[in-house]
Amino acid sequence: MPEGLLPALGWAAGLLSPVLVLLFVALRLRRKARYPHELLAPGGRTVRADFLPRTFRLYYDAVIDGLCALAIAAAIAGFPGPRDRGTALVLDCSRSMLAGVAGNRPLDEAVRLALSEEYTGAELFVLGFDPERARPSLGRLPASARLASTPDALAAALEASVTFFSVDYGLMGRLVRRGYTDIVLLTDELGPAASGFTARESGFREGAAVHAATRSWSGGRSVSRWVVSGGAAPTGLRRVEAGGALAPVAAAEWGIEALPGGFRLSVASPGAYALAWETPGGQAGLVPFMAAPPPPVLSARGPVSETAKAALDAWTDAVHGRSRDEYAFTLRDGGGRARPDSVSVADTDAEPLILSPASVLGAVVAAGYDPDADLALGRAGMSSGEASLAWLSAVSAGARAAEAARLAAGASGGLVPLGEGLRSRESPGGRVTVLSPPSSEYWRPSPGGTLALERPEPPRIPAALVLAALYALKLALHRKFRPARGARSAGPST
Repeated sequence: MPEGLLPALGWAAGLLSPVLVLLFVALRLRRKARYPHELLAPGGRTVRADFLPRTFRLYYDAVIDGLCALAIAAAIAGFPGPRDRGTALVLDCSRSMLAGVAGNRPLDEAVRLALSEEYTGAELFVLGFDPERARPSLGRLPASARLASTPDALAAALEASVTFFSVDYGLMGRLVRRGYTDIVLLTDELGPAASGFTARESGFREGAAVHAATRSWSGGRSVSRWVVSGGAAPTGLRRVEAGGALAPVAAAEWGIEALPGGFRLSVASPGAYALAWETPGGQAGLVPFMAAPPPPVLSARGPVSETAKAALDAWTDAVHGRSRDEYAFTLRDGGGRARPDSVSVADTDAEPLILSPASVLGAVVAAGYDPDADLALGRAGMSSGEASLAWLSAVSAGARAAEAARLAAGASGGLVPLGEGLRSRESPGGRVTVLSPPSSEYWRPSPGGTLALERPEPPRIPAALVLAALYALKLALHRKFRPARGARSAGPST
């Protein structure tokens, strides 16, 4: 029986009940009038007296109401739903699937399971990363991998045709909308509980790795904090130049300071770099990363903004040095809200609110409200020393947004592999963009929470169009069958 048919029949029975009751009442109240035909004057027109047209004239409204009830019941129950496409087998092609020794990696176990008799007839999909669009992707198995008949051949074909980087498990929701009722994810370790699909886990493999946890500009240099595992240690630094060439960095331009669990790396100038690492056992790798740029150039419009700019410039020079990024950020008195390259402030008399604690490090700063400004401060807010933190938070957020926009623009021309990460194929203006895998590709995911694939709501537009057509038909039939205004049956002349 098609999915959703039983609920649709249940809703139809409930919605048809009042229609049947009204029809029964109409039949009970109907009376047959006996009238001599000799008293009627002959008319010039003929009327069909067939059973169906006569009955339809009497009960067309009930018939259409019944059809409307059926349409509403089908829409509520989601019938008919998408065609059942069976089982979808999804291969996780994140970078962590390549961890371990060849033949015993999570990828090797996943392809063995995919080619087993347990999933004969299932359609195979690849959850990976699209380097041309610089975003996670979900697609069918590549043509070169469809010819593989053994697990080793399939694993080799996937490594040659798929970019193992980072993935987005939420993309599996597309398979639900396409009608796949059974979705199976072949992965190493998911972390959260699976809902709406099945996760077949082979176990996470933790190995040697280095990863940049934080990046900032401090003391006139770009500083990044790195965490390590598996005995990995940095061995050298290279600058990534246009075309992917790796140039050595002079010893005076970078430095490393050992820290518990990792190290701190500083470079003299921002840009794209690649850090080489090695373990005592001989395992080695190359991790590309972007060194953080200096703070943006500030400009001010208005007396309040001029005062804030002077304070921020003095603090920035003392903490970060006098270097400035090419990105410009404007502080203005009023004149716009939520602009990507500026923050605005309005002077207000009433201050019944407080600034967001996240923007002032948890402090309580009085504030007002102005729909045309990002910040609304009065006398109490202006006199608070913590109010400057709100300006600093806004400038920092703008700088991060500008850097993200530059990275997206650099990756728009496509990405190619570089070590453990990716680099931009094109280098507009000599600027190279590199991406490194997220930390989830190196360390075991934290358990807890739920990853759910929700069933989509059935479309409402088709049902609305059907109902509109039925009620339009009912209105047209009502106008056609009702007697003409002022019409009378004429009797014989006397």
